[in-house]
Order: sequence, then structure tokens, then C-alpha cells
Amino acid sequence: MAALTTRAGGAAPPTGTEGPASADERLTRVFARFIAAGYLFDLATTFPSVLDAWRVAPRLTAVTAPAVFGTGVALLVASFARDYRRAVGRAALIAGVAYLAAVLLWLIADAISPLQLPGDHFLYYIPALAAMAVALPARPATAAGYGVAVVIGTVLLNHRVGASHDPYVPALLFSLVFTAVFLSASIVAWRAGRRLDLAQTEALEATAAEASAQARGDEQQRFAALVHDDVIATLLAATRIDDAAAIAQHARTVLVAVDDYEGPSDRADATAGAAAAALGAAVGRGAPHTRWSARVDPDAGRVPSDALTGAIAATAEALRNVQRHAGAGARATVDAVFEESGFRVVIRDDGVGFDPRTVAPDRLGVAGSILGRMRSIPGGAATVDAAPGEGTVVTVRWAR
Repeated sequence: MAALTTRAGGAAPPTGTEGPASADERLTRVFARFIAAGYLFDLATTFPSVLDAWRVAPRLTAVTAPAVFGTGVALLVASFARDYRRAVGRAALIAGVAYLAAVLLWLIADAISPLQLPGDHFLYYIPALAAMAVALPARPATAAGYGVAVVIGTVLLNHRVGASHDPYVPALLFSLVFTAVFLSASIVAWRAGRRLDLAQTEALEATAAEASAQARGDEQQRFAALVHDDVIATLLAATRIDDAAAIAQHARTVLVAVDDYEGPSDRADATAGAAAAALGAAVGRGAPHTRWSARVDPDAGRVPSDALTGAIAATAEALRNVQRHAGAGARATVDAVFEESGFRVVIRDDGVGFDPRTVAPDRLGVAGSILGRMRSIPGGAATVDAAPGEGTVVTVRWAR
């Protein structure tokens, strides 16, 4: 089949994004930066203690201070990585190991040759931050065990080499409670983020399922209208009209309409040309002023009914979003390409646009009715590319 129409311009659609960042991602990045900021703050406030340690044990301080504060601040860099979970996890584990190793090195050095600082040890102020860092990639029980271990070690270290010589047990209890408060708050926040992501995923799946059911209902209603308005009308006419020629002509018209019907109710798939026609008809019904074009390659194969139904419904939702949110005077275009490997539908508008990262998790229009719907179809996918003041591009795809 030759190409039906040629779309204006040849630019490929942008890759786009699949929606806003998850709650887990946002919390992980924020907490990594918060912990890194805590290391920087402790370095600034305890720098005199670092200098005191340098005067007493310069070589040991030269190794442990950069290892502790450097690996802690490395979380800041890791929080900006694309693969945030792996980068933050590795940086957090390294920071936790570096802190524990530093405490052990100082305890060993003091056991070999007793050390005495004029004030508190600089490691005494960091166990809560180190425990929070370990809690980023580790299980809560592991993080809690680590927190207890480093608190015992740092309190013992400060009790041995620090100048204050506070009673060991009260200092230990205070440090344990202080660390537990921050560690517990972190774990609760991360669990809440994961529960929010799970609830959002379930809501998206329910929205996609509801949208698919609605699309199937629309197809059934359209087929029922065809049967009622044409088929039954022809049968009634045959019982009431004596003009056989007129009845025959009416019947032939109805047979053509039934034969041309390309809904999922009566066929497993559709030719690429019929799929393009069905998509164009849906665009015309929902947004009659939208510019529509389609290209059907000669080697384009048949399109499964679920992929076609999903693409039609997702396109209709994108056009409804243009009418609701793009602003007065916004214009939209729909361009489709059907080829051997599948099809692609691009819905563009020149409206006000938006930032996908700022969309609230409970806004399920795009996430459920477009992205979720297409992801629920084998081979289906969808992306949304938008920016404030630059319009929106929705791309719906299906691949064999």
C-alpha cells in the first residue's frame, strides 16, 4: 500500500521522559545531599579538633580525616548521577566503611601508644551521619547494628583520648539516643517513599485497566450502534417494505459497513491502512480542528486490536489534555507512521507546556491514561516531552 499522506517536516520526535521522578528517587537524592551537607558542616565546626589531632598524631590524622570527610562529601556528587541508586549506594557504603575503619585505627594506635587530645576527638560527632549513610543502601537492621557498633567505638575512643573524660555510660546512652533519632527518621522517610511509589504504581495500573475497559466499552457501543442502526433497520424494512430493489440496495450498504468495521470485537487485528483510518477517524471525532497526517509504508504489517485500541485511546487523552491545559489558542497536530516494525503516533501542541518532574504523583491523566495504558500492551510504550513555554510532545509507539 502506498503512503497515504506525507507529514510536514521530517524531524524525529524527541525521546522525552516517562514522567516525574519517583518518591524513592527524590528522597534518596535529597537525603544523600543532606548527609553530605552534614559532613561538610561537621568538618567546618570540628576543624579545630582536626588540627588538635594533627598535632598529636599527624600521620594518622592525614589518613583518617580525608577518608572520613571525603567519602561523606562524595555522596553529594553521587546524588546527581543518572543511575542514582547504584551511585549513592556505593558512595554510602564506602563512607560507612571509611568511618568505621578510622575509629578502629585510632583505637589501635591508642592501644599501642596512648594518645591524649586537648579536646574531644573529631570522630565523636559523626556516628549519626555514618549510620544514616549506611541506611541508604542497607537493610534497617544492618544500619541499626552498624550504628550501635560505631557509637560504642567512638564513645570509647573519645573517653580514652579526649580531654573531657565524661562518664562512659551516660555519654554512650546519649550518643545512642541521638543516633537512633536521626537513623529512625531516615528509615521511616525512605519506607514512606517506597510505600508511596507502590501505591502510585497500583493506582496507575488501576487507571490503565479502567481506561482499557472504557475503550473496549466504546468499541462495543460503536458496534452495537452499527447493528441497531443498520442491521436491525434493514431487517425491519424487509418486513414492512415491498420494494425488493430498495431493500437489496440497503442490505448491500449495510454489508459494506459491517465488512469495513475494524474493531477489536470482531477482528483480531487490522491492516495498517485500516488502522490509520480508524486513528484518523478518532482524531476527527475528538478534535476536529487538529491537523492529522499518516504515512503507511508498503511493507507495513497488520496491527493487533489491543495496540490499535490503546493508541486511539492514548491519542484521544493527549488531545483532551491539549484542550484542558495547553491554553487558549493552542494548536495541535497528530502525525502517524505505520511501518514494518510497528507504528508511531506523535501528538504535538504549541501550548504553554509544563515541567513533567513537577507533576504531582496523584495526577494520573498522563501517567495512567497514556503512559500506563501503553505500557500495559505487549510492545507498547509512550513518552512525554514538555517544557514550560515550549509546548508538549506525546509519542505513542507499538513495536512487534
